[in-house]
Amino acid sequence: VKYEQVDGSLGALGYVVAQLAHPTSSGGPSIAGDTLSSATAVLFAALFKSDASLAGRAAAAVGHAGLRGPLPLPIGATSTPTPDSADAKEADKAPARPPPSQTAVVKRLRELMGDKDMKVVMQAARAAGHLCAGSEEATVLEPLVEELLALASNKTEEVQFAVGDALSFAFGGVCVSAGEVLRSGFESLAVSNKFFSGGGE
Repeated sequence: VKYEQVDGSLGALGYVVAQLAHPTSSGGPSIAGDTLSSATAVLFAALFKSDASLAGRAAAAVGHAGLRGPLPLPIGATSTPTPDSADAKEADKAPARPPPSQTAVVKRLRELMGDKDMKVVMQAARAAGHLCAGSEEATVLEPLVEELLALASNKTEEVQFAVGDALSFAFGGVCVSAGEVLRSGFESLAVSNKFFSGGGE
């Protein structure tokens, strides 16, 4: 499978989960819970790919999936067990994947916001803002906002813009709707016409 195919599939999957997890707000159809669970599980697993660029793309897709409302995952434990030494060698190849949960997603996004690839950092930061926009859970909001505020001191201008976008979504009042983000080529508030014109839904 080519990289471009995986990249495109992840983007599409984020949109699909967003539409189907919250059919009332999206106007989309409802589907069997098992189908939605399977789609979400694939997206969750992609967050832990050893290829950071694909993990970053998965992060962006997860952010879209959680933009309309909470991710269709259990909250999960607030802490994860420390892997034993037998897992250390495998952990060097790819991050250990915990059971699917919102808490695990938050932890992984925080890890990706510390990646050396600035594109991955920006994708994870924007995803964090989108998840905050769709969630009311303190276990999601508090650690992500904390990480975004810490990331604001990054010296890369593009990262600063991404963090600003994320915090705007996290605290609300943005001039674009979830539908506009999902259905258009929306990239950032800075290049959104509605942001400058002050338009709303």
